[in-house]
Amino acid sequence: MPITEEIETTPSYHRFTIGRTDRESADPRALRHMLFHIFLIRGIESRLLELKDRGMIHGPVHSSIGQEGTAVGAMQALERTDLITSTHRGHHHFLAKALNAHAGGDYDPLEAIPEPVEEVVTRTMAEIMGMEEGYCRGRGGSMHLGDRFSGCIGTNAIVAGGVPCAAGAAWAAKMEGSGGISVAFLGDGALGQGSVYETLNMAALWRVPVVFFIENNLYAVATHVRRSFPIEHLAQRGLGFDVPALVVDGMDPLAVYLAMDHARKMIAERGGPVIIEAENYRYKHQAQSLPGSAYGYRSVEEEEVWALRDPVTVFPRILIETGALTPAESEYLSRRSEEIASRAAADLESSAAGPRPVPSVPVLLSGVRGTGTEFDGIRFSEREDF
Repeated sequence: MPITEEIETTPSYHRFTIGRTDRESADPRALRHMLFHIFLIRGIESRLLELKDRGMIHGPVHSSIGQEGTAVGAMQALERTDLITSTHRGHHHFLAKALNAHAGGDYDPLEAIPEPVEEVVTRTMAEIMGMEEGYCRGRGGSMHLGDRFSGCIGTNAIVAGGVPCAAGAAWAAKMEGSGGISVAFLGDGALGQGSVYETLNMAALWRVPVVFFIENNLYAVATHVRRSFPIEHLAQRGLGFDVPALVVDGMDPLAVYLAMDHARKMIAERGGPVIIEAENYRYKHQAQSLPGSAYGYRSVEEEEVWALRDPVTVFPRILIETGALTPAESEYLSRRSEEIASRAAADLESSAAGPRPVPSVPVLLSGVRGTGTEFDGIRFSEREDF
């Protein structure tokens, strides 16, 4: 008679949960700092969607409205020199990392808002609008945001395209002995790409200091995660590669921050990598201002349930309850973030009203390896010529 015995898997994966004592012991300055950035990113993306609806942005705008707490919490545990890659939906990752890098990751917005904050907002929005003032001089746009100083290797229009890049950067950091880590942000849809598993395998074999950060917002465009994966948590995918994993509430920025900090300690102890699955929700459709329910792939009732967990409303309420903030201070931070985002949008829209707001030809050609002479003597024909 054949015998079957359960084989214990190592490592396991865990739900990462925080309690009231964690909130009460958190640094009030850091909490206010995170809240202000959540308010600010929400304001920026709301303005971007308005600009898109008015025809001021060409191409899609994949907003992260609803997911701001994930990015802000994660970046709070990173150093400026730590590197990140992102997805087509990466405004919140870029902004959270760049704001901390240029304005400081520990300032208290109730005391003073550093000048670089407005510069980061303006340059990011300019890049998304395809203008020369942007970080990539208007050539990267929404889905290819990058800034060397901030450690942002780049957002990426290719699904899972940034995952191997982050692992490579982390491998380089390990070889250099810098102590830095990389974070590859990816969505639930990216778990259908083979490059993710190839990278997981190599990172596990070589103990690469990289965090594979899955933002599970339930939908790959309009396909629910349950129609794509037969497992309860996407973090379970790490078990086959001996990669430990954490599942955390992605709508709670403090929980995400502490989870990322915990992952960093795990990497220091065992060498990495680590998976974090953050459960969150995008409130808008794939790349525009309408909600997903407008297209029928999810219900209004589902959206209303997730709206009750919105970090823009829940996180300030928690801070007020734990004494880190007063209602008046929360209102002040919300108002200031709206002023900064609205002013940047108005200024950029005004300057873009001219005849050619896009980068000039010299800017477009700078850094391009080809000179154009490669095509000398070649005859070009259109389809109509035949």
